[in-house]
Amino acid sequence: MDAVRAKELRDFLCSPLFGFDDVSEEALLLYDQALTHSSWASEKKQTGIVCKDYEQLEFLGDCILDFIIAEELYSSFQNRARKLHERFPDKTDESLLTDMLHDITNGKKIAEIVVSNRIFEGCIRIGAGQELNDSIRAGAFEAFIAAVYYHKGIAGTQHLVHRLFRMQIESAEPIVSWKNKLQECVQKKFQPPDVRTILRYHEPIMDGGSAQLCVRVSVNGKFWGEGRADCKRDAEIEAAKNAYETHCTNKSCQ
Repeated sequence: MDAVRAKELRDFLCSPLFGFDDVSEEALLLYDQALTHSSWASEKKQTGIVCKDYEQLEFLGDCILDFIIAEELYSSFQNRARKLHERFPDKTDESLLTDMLHDITNGKKIAEIVVSNRIFEGCIRIGAGQELNDSIRAGAFEAFIAAVYYHKGIAGTQHLVHRLFRMQIESAEPIVSWKNKLQECVQKKFQPPDVRTILRYHEPIMDGGSAQLCVRVSVNGKFWGEGRADCKRDAEIEAAKNAYETHCTNKSCQ
């Protein structure tokens, strides 16, 4: 790592948002990796320079972030359980907690945290032909959380996550089950013996423009909607939402 990049990272890490003024050379290399996209790493490798991207750290950071926020939701669940069950009588405790966790930690919500707090401005390294998008912001953030974990331990990581996600945790809501809503709409419209025979989520394909997976949903062989996300499950949810809002907003499907 050159001196310019090292100073850039140290200035970033000791900013008021983080206050990390005790960063060792080893930790600095991890933070550098966490903020390096595969497109940048690939360009460097082509010139013979060894360069690691954030993908492995992203995997670990995703798990750590889920754990910390899940623990926060679990600890506060009893205070909101009664009202939640009144509003969602068919959902179990586990289902409610899972839905709230997913609503906070999906890629779009993480990217919103990154943008609203002006995190990583100018620090994420991407290749010349790569556009900085929400998928990259979310991936870099999860990788950054893994780097914080190695640098500051679980307590320091929990402190940072709680500060950044406090409002989202306190106001957590179960996500709308768009797939169920779409299934109910199709059932009412077509009354098939088995909805699964006419409602199909197609295998995801990579959307080159957004670097996300794109899933299409069809009914009776006709295109109804599509959705994009970092994983198949989230893309299917977005596709179901798009299909429902496009085809199921009339009174016959409410």
